[in-house]
Amino acid sequence: MIAFKGSISRLWTASPVALGLLWGVPATAQPATNQLVIAQGTDAVTMDPHNTTQMTAMQPFNFVYEKLLNRDKDMRLIPELAEAWKSLDPTTWEILLRKGVKFHNGEDFNAEAVKFTLDRVRVSGATAVSGGFTTIAEVRAIDANTVHIVTKQPDPLLPARLAQWGAQMLPRATSKKQESRAWRSKRLALVRIALASGERTTRSYLRPTRPTGAPPPNSRE
Repeated sequence: MIAFKGSISRLWTASPVALGLLWGVPATAQPATNQLVIAQGTDAVTMDPHNTTQMTAMQPFNFVYEKLLNRDKDMRLIPELAEAWKSLDPTTWEILLRKGVKFHNGEDFNAEAVKFTLDRVRVSGATAVSGGFTTIAEVRAIDANTVHIVTKQPDPLLPARLAQWGAQMLPRATSKKQESRAWRSKRLALVRIALASGERTTRSYLRPTRPTGAPPPNSRE
């Protein structure tokens, strides 16, 4: 069971009363608290967002990683780590990235990190989520904050792909770990410790951090 502060969406939650009814034990009134307790039936098998489609892993990913784009409550595409995006021609999309963003390991979030992430997932069968990115032929780091994504054929759904499961950005240092079981276990343990600490900034172990006071982005499709 994981406890932390603040309001959280998109995770399965259960009240003490509901849990009591479910497990057949008496439910007692709980004192008011500013903490939300979330219980999941099983632990996440990994904290690698590209190598699982297990729901109990994908749910915490929302609070650990960020994508280039996301969706608002009305399911409209909105910027997350991207500031803007547009189509340059039928097979080329330009993504402008936020400036001054760092991963929690200290590495800069930049075009090279985007290229590393998308090169990792775009090869068919390479990861558990690769099926959603095989339309990508090439990723070009134009400069530190500009990426061109070239598709094999016109793909008007590419922005939606950048907002879906498996599009979470990773630091390039990930490649040096060679996806070892020990590394995956260590990362999961660190995230569990961070979740238990109750602090959002600690909990987001590998999530890029935005600069304080950054202006709201202007998106375009």
